Amino acid sequence: MSDKPNTFLVQLAEAGNALKTVKAADAERIAILSPQLIELAATVRTIHVEITDMFAQGVERAIIAGKALVAAKKLCRHGEWEFFVINECGFRTTRTAARYMQLARWEPKLRQMLEAKKDSMSVSQSGALKLLTDAKRKRKRKPSAK
Repeated sequence: MSDKPNTFLVQLAEAGNALKTVKAADAERIAILSPQLIELAATVRTIHVEITDMFAQGVERAIIAGKALVAAKKLCRHGEWEFFVINECGFRTTRTAARYMQLARWEPKLRQMLEAKKDSMSVSQSGALKLLTDAKRKRKRKPSAK
């Protein structure tokens, strides 16, 4: 075997990979699998983008549902709310409705916080609610200026 570096290893190094040395057998195995790995990586990337989009759509849809629930709650008479949420909306409890309504009420603040986050598109409904909760806690901790 020559002392010349394997072309595949040179390509890895040029790509910024921290891999310094690879046994020739490993390099050959990686080179053989490379087209398969590239295809699998493309599949994973595509699905990851789809999942990320679904998270963003989930938050958006929850805000829309929350706005409708806020309007509905105003129209419900005393004692009708739980019946409405469970029987008409199909929720098991009122907790889901409360979460959607919270997202709707805090929509402007939530949008502001999501825009400031680098990976805002991957925030789930739970993540969005956590952002709001954390922001409320920080606001309560600040001492008032007198």
